[in-house]
Amino acid sequence: MREAASDCSSVSAFEPAAEVAVWVDTTTPEYTVARCTPGFSALCGPLAEGTELLQWITRSQRKRFQDWAEEACNIFVHGCETDIGKCKTELMFMPPHLKPFKIRLMATVEVAEIEVLSGDNEDSQNVCEHVSFTVTCWLSSLS
Repeated sequence: MREAASDCSSVSAFEPAAEVAVWVDTTTPEYTVARCTPGFSALCGPLAEGTELLQWITRSQRKRFQDWAEEACNIFVHGCETDIGKCKTELMFMPPHLKPFKIRLMATVEVAEIEVLSGDNEDSQNVCEHVSFTVTCWLSSLS
């Protein structure tokens, strides 16, 4: 208990210790992770610059995730009148450090906010989605 309490003390006061979230640049083909919370790093391991979130998602769910992320972005950016539940979905993903063990995570994924940032040149914009994860179960494929 003391170790857990001391670990939480190092977490920024601006981010809840329990929040598991990433900010992904949806203008990149593989949804590059721009930043993440300490909770996400604790669950999924340290991220290298340029980590591509789409590579963590099972092949069978990638297109569904991309369609969902695009719809969620439209809901937030254009203020669409729609069911807020569309900003949530179930997703199975496998962080790289879990691949050798064939362990996957099933999570409820929710878009918390959208940030539109200026890109490298004045005509481009990067759209970052703040995506929160709530792990619902762990799955193993070990034979």
